[in-house]
Amino acid sequence: MPSLATFVPEPTVTENISYQGIYFMLQQEVQPGSQIKLRLTLPKHVLLANEISIECSGRVVRVDKGQLGSAEDAPASMGEVGVAAVIDQYEFLPLSS
Repeated sequence: MPSLATFVPEPTVTENISYQGIYFMLQQEVQPGSQIKLRLTLPKHVLLANEISIECSGRVVRVDKGQLGSAEDAPASMGEVGVAAVIDQYEFLPLSS
C-alpha cells in the first residue's frame, strides 16, 4: 500500500459525494484506514454558479476491489478499485484569476 507521501496523484470522477463522505474510483489500491487528501472541482453546471475547488482530507473506510460486470460492459473500468472515504475537513480554495 502506498503511503500518502508516495501515492501518485490521479484524476478521477466521483461516483457519490456529500459533505461527510465521498466515493470514487482509482487505478491504485489503498487500504482502509489510510489518510487521504483530495482536491475537488465542482463544475458550473452542478452549482449553477462559478466553478469552485475544495481541498479535503479524510480517511478511507472501505475499498471495493474488482469490477462488477464483464469486460464488455466496462472495458475502461477494469482494474479499478472503488474507494469510500469520510471527509474530516475541507477548505474552499480561492478562485484562480
